[in-house]
Amino acid sequence: MRMARMLIFLLACPVSALDVPFRQRPADGGLPGEWLTSFSAGARDAGLADASTALTGAAAAYSNPAGIAVNTSEEVVLMVAPLIASGQYQAVSVSYPVSVYDSMSFSFLHLGSGAAERTDDLGQSLGSFNEQDYAFLLSYARHTSKDLAAGLTLKAVKQSVADFSAVGFGIDLGLQAKPLSDLTVGFSVLNVLPPKIKLKEEKDVFPVSYRAGAAYSFSAQRTFLLCVDAVMTGSAFGRRMVRPGAALEMQPISADIPFLVRLGVNHREYTLGFSVKTGPVSFDYAAAFYELEILHRFGITLRYDVIPAFTGKKKKAALLALKQEAGEWLDAGNYAQCEKTVQRILEINKSDPDAPIIAEKIQSRRAAAQISQRSAQSAAQALARQAAAKAQALAGFDKAKGLYLAGQYRKALETIKDHLHLLQDNLPARGIALMSQAHVFLEEENYPEAMKQLRKAVEIEPDNREAALLYKRVQDITEAD
Repeated sequence: MRMARMLIFLLACPVSALDVPFRQRPADGGLPGEWLTSFSAGARDAGLADASTALTGAAAAYSNPAGIAVNTSEEVVLMVAPLIASGQYQAVSVSYPVSVYDSMSFSFLHLGSGAAERTDDLGQSLGSFNEQDYAFLLSYARHTSKDLAAGLTLKAVKQSVADFSAVGFGIDLGLQAKPLSDLTVGFSVLNVLPPKIKLKEEKDVFPVSYRAGAAYSFSAQRTFLLCVDAVMTGSAFGRRMVRPGAALEMQPISADIPFLVRLGVNHREYTLGFSVKTGPVSFDYAAAFYELEILHRFGITLRYDVIPAFTGKKKKAALLALKQEAGEWLDAGNYAQCEKTVQRILEINKSDPDAPIIAEKIQSRRAAAQISQRSAQSAAQALARQAAAKAQALAGFDKAKGLYLAGQYRKALETIKDHLHLLQDNLPARGIALMSQAHVFLEEENYPEAMKQLRKAVEIEPDNREAALLYKRVQDITEAD
């Protein structure tokens, strides 16, 4: 109740009573087509001070055509805005996702002035006239990857002043990316192909506008959305004008109560707005505070995918595409991405029968991968231990060889025996073992056993001259006896 009373108080106050500073404005008539960057296509965006380059939804194509790519439901956004001097502004936007990756939208915008007196060169009244501006936007956006979307808008603009009218055509481009799960950044270039309108003699060319923005959503006990934006447009005098904006959207009562409040500020106005949702319908309101008065925007958002006749075929195609994507992630071994795809399947159909099957496959494949990984790690560790033991055995061989050359045959034999099981393919090591054993037998005068060892040494190393000569000497001794 306190929040509601505060809103009523703010809306009832004249702007002068708020005592807030306003930016000095240039004393010119503005830029050609400036109304297409000064308004918004929805009351929600208006309540957020038009800091909408990173926002999504049917009305997003007004500032960034890539913003309709992540809109997963058919949506209609309507807005009306009474203006000063009996002027009026209306906007209607309709979006339709044609697949999981592709979306299209159509927007119609109208700005009308109040009646003004028309006079001749002598100042005599010729009746009245008004100005009418129209814009027709046809937008297409596609997910080029999971976290990146690109969009394009074809637009036709018509201007009518008194008895003159003209039509121009243009193109807008946009990108949106999600570097973090809660952060969306957007960039768009409006009037890449600028509309050109010639009412009588002079031709107005719409200037190129560059927009960049970010939207960060975070949750404590309630949901908050923070938006920042900047628009850079060429001026009529060759200058560049940068128009910043920032806004906050929050649920002040509870995360379970669909009541949202918005506060914003940009280069020309302070904004305040709120939304109330009931089922597929959202009622939106925004107020823009200017020096002289408060301007009001009223909007309705309808998500009509709740009607099965409109959505059954699309949802079936979307589920089929997501299941195919899940299978590809599963085959590639990217189980985290596969789980995210399963979540998207459940968002479309909570009781989808294939989602639990895919989830079970993920767990099974992940468990098998973990077992395989542990086996590979065990094998690698075993190889490492074997390599270390082999290196230790070679060091023992070098030590035994030194002891043998020093005539310490028993120590050489004891040293080499500890490592001989790892050096079966090392003939010099086996030779040292046999020669050391032979010398030990000779010291014990066990000539038959010594000859056996020497014979084996010659067999495995035919070039072992020491073994051959020693064998001959032992043989001569035994025959003399």
